[in-house]
Amino acid sequence: QLRLFITMMVMVLTDYMCSLLIQVTV
Repeated sequence: QLRLFITMMVMVLTDYMCSLLIQVTV
């Protein structure tokens, strides 16, 4: 259960970082 939560958090964080990077570069 905890592992699934961590995986979801990592995916959300990665998505957030990606959109942030896109906003900065564009």
